[in-house]
Amino acid sequence: IALGEKKFEKFVEFLRLYPEFRLVFIGDNGQADWAVGQMICKQFPQHVEQVWIHEVQPREMTFRYDANSTEALPIGFVDNFVDAAVQAATRRVPLITPEGLHRVVEAAVTDYRRVTSWPSEDVRLQELDGMSNSVETARAVLADSFNIVGTFDRLKELKKVEEQQPDKKVDEQKVE
Repeated sequence: IALGEKKFEKFVEFLRLYPEFRLVFIGDNGQADWAVGQMICKQFPQHVEQVWIHEVQPREMTFRYDANSTEALPIGFVDNFVDAAVQAATRRVPLITPEGLHRVVEAAVTDYRRVTSWPSEDVRLQELDGMSNSVETARAVLADSFNIVGTFDRLKELKKVEEQQPDKKVDEQKVE
């Protein structure tokens, strides 16, 4: 909690310097960021636009997490920055434009492909699945909500199953 208290103090210090700003707080659920996000939302609601918590461990392991305590607060869990960008673009009062969402997705795809060293193949595949799902969610949001075609690359291409297993016929499945 000491680190969380320090983050909260820094937030309060920042507000003293810039009281005219509304802020976005981004943290993760590995330590006390969720609790800090709750504190700043409750004590300074006029200054908090949104809190995003990157889910780096199971949500139920989050320090002081209570699934019922954020209903009216602008706090959301995300798997990655693409998820946060989708939420930012689709809020009642958007924080980014649809074009901004598109740029975030393009950058995330490019950055993912630049990673050359992973802790293990399992970690790489897990990240590939998560990022691919987020990219395709963003593609659908851009098309359905904003009538914009996502021109960014897919991380996983759709291929015919018969290309991999000629004896079995199935329409399509995702493969790397």
